[in-house]
Amino acid sequence: MKERIIKFVQDNPYCTTGNICANFDMRKNDLMLLLTMLEVDGDLIKEDNTYLTPYNLGLIKARIVTVKHHFAFASFDNDEDDVLIQEEHLHGAMLNDVVYLRYDLFFEVIKIVKRERKIVVGEVYKTINCSYLLVNAITTDNTRFIIEDYSGENGEIIKCEIKHYDNYKVYVSFVEKLGDKNEPFVDITRILLEYDCPIEFSDDVYSQVANIPTSVDDKDLEGRLDLRNELIVTIDGEDSKDLDDAVSAQETDYGYLVGVHIADVSYYVEEYSPLDKEALDRGTSIYVADRVVPMLPFMLSNGICSLNPHVDRLTISCFIKLDKNGEVLSSEIKPSVINSKHRLTYTYVNEVISENKNETELEKQILLLDKIAKLLRKNKEIRGELDLAIPELKIKVNDKGEAIGVEKRIQKDGEKLIEDLMILANEAVAETIYHKNLPFIYRIHENPPAKRMDSLISFISRLGFRPHFDAVSVKPKDMQRLLNEAKYSPKYQVIAQVLLRSLAKARYATNNKGHFGLASKCYTHFTSPIRRYPDLIVHRYLRKYLFNKELEHPYDKMEELMYIAENSSIKERRAINVERDSVDMKSAEYMHQFIGMEFKGYISGISNSGMFVELQNGVSGKISFDSMNDFYSVDSNCFNAYGRRKGKRYSLGDTVTVIIENTSKEAGEIYLTIKGEHLSYNMRKYKKNVRRK
Repeated sequence: MKERIIKFVQDNPYCTTGNICANFDMRKNDLMLLLTMLEVDGDLIKEDNTYLTPYNLGLIKARIVTVKHHFAFASFDNDEDDVLIQEEHLHGAMLNDVVYLRYDLFFEVIKIVKRERKIVVGEVYKTINCSYLLVNAITTDNTRFIIEDYSGENGEIIKCEIKHYDNYKVYVSFVEKLGDKNEPFVDITRILLEYDCPIEFSDDVYSQVANIPTSVDDKDLEGRLDLRNELIVTIDGEDSKDLDDAVSAQETDYGYLVGVHIADVSYYVEEYSPLDKEALDRGTSIYVADRVVPMLPFMLSNGICSLNPHVDRLTISCFIKLDKNGEVLSSEIKPSVINSKHRLTYTYVNEVISENKNETELEKQILLLDKIAKLLRKNKEIRGELDLAIPELKIKVNDKGEAIGVEKRIQKDGEKLIEDLMILANEAVAETIYHKNLPFIYRIHENPPAKRMDSLISFISRLGFRPHFDAVSVKPKDMQRLLNEAKYSPKYQVIAQVLLRSLAKARYATNNKGHFGLASKCYTHFTSPIRRYPDLIVHRYLRKYLFNKELEHPYDKMEELMYIAENSSIKERRAINVERDSVDMKSAEYMHQFIGMEFKGYISGISNSGMFVELQNGVSGKISFDSMNDFYSVDSNCFNAYGRRKGKRYSLGDTVTVIIENTSKEAGEIYLTIKGEHLSYNMRKYKKNVRRK
């Protein structure tokens, strides 16, 4: 209904409430409430008792999604590319604020529609006349947070409530002291609260959880397929505690029968309950260096909902029949109960696979699962699934939360096995509901924007690779062909990263648009309901449609489903930002000990102010052009930097030797210089004079 009203107002600007009432079959009170909500959310503008949309006034509704020192990025609802807003055009807008933008050579905030933030966290900085709060990540450097009622000491990290705004001044009131900035674990807590992540659960949630049973009762088994005697196992990392997926397989006359058994979290999380509302608000669990901030309380996520070994657990099982070549023949989804026989780790599974151990029943099961996964992987490669194989960086911390090491997470056969089986189940579930033409949540990944593809084609052509696609009609298979050709090139890593940055962002939606990266026509998230809210909703709708046969008026909750999809995408992005910032901060903390030392790396990014280098250990730092012994210009695509005086050129993917010049844990930055590019005294003096002018 909201979308229909917005479309009507857009086509009939300056319409009255009466005009809208005449076109929609709703009670006037209900319609007025809906119009008020649309106005508050910025979708409608009320002017002299008539209504318009931002579009009618040449405005664009957007959300501030990233903030740096002197600029920010905003995201549109229906546009893939985030847009840049310079500091002087933000006019006080902060992270997550909903704004109206206007474009005239540059994007400018015309109005802040909704202030999302009520709480800020920062470091106390006192002067003779005033106390300030030094805040990271949510606003640009020219905004000042003034503490009205706190007499604490410099260096304390405190939580404050925003009282009022005055242009670039924000007045805040003390709420709570989190600790000194150097105290253990305070640094990560600060990042979480800067992004407005809820850390504690409410009393209402804990009260509800206290009434949830800690073991499966006989009454819970009614109507469930009993799989407790089957050889079903979980495979996870050594430190995982929320085990929400288990697998099984057997060889058959027609090929293989694969079982993917997922914790039935929706059985315990009642719709619209305090626990459900909290899970919706959190959207996803957040994994940072020293902790997990769970979507559900640990009593659930590590307890009754976790598929721990040798205990009965309620599940939803997806059975997929495959032929001998790994092609899907059919699938079936059933409520079930399992009793996991083994809690396996990736380390153990990788050892069994690499050494081809097949003496025990368990080892034979692992090898069968691996055989099936490799058939699935081969079929996905044929259809064009992208395999970027970019390792993630993991920070090791001690019991005080201090960074003591970094390592690249590299997927081996065990990790790939689980990923392949989860993708198989996600596709089967999505296709089941899609073919019934019922409302649902999908995980979509749209075709990459043509503008980005043009830049990618230009980049790979300069590296000597021939693109087998054009910017408009590119297919996943075309991109995978490029990756295969570049596999043994020293530039492979940067090609994969540039290609990844060229893709659209995956998100949740109620309309199925397929998943480009997986080369899948129909995809959803079903396999992680402990840590992702969309998966929980998928389970809820499977129960509604398949198990309870509730098929009357299926579109009654369509707007609610659309909101859940949008909110889940926003909260996923928040989690990504938190995890990225925590890795950056802990990387800087760890690398501080190496100041003055040399490292090899490759140029992974170029901007107008400098170059980014990924070191061999996976950590990234920045080289400022101000630190280099020349004036550097950057091409329009940010692929190359040219020295104006000496003609030296640096390009994406170039291998360089750098020196760790300094680090800033607070800013999450590592400052590098290229060996041999140190500024001479005369150049340092000359650049200083140029900046003054």
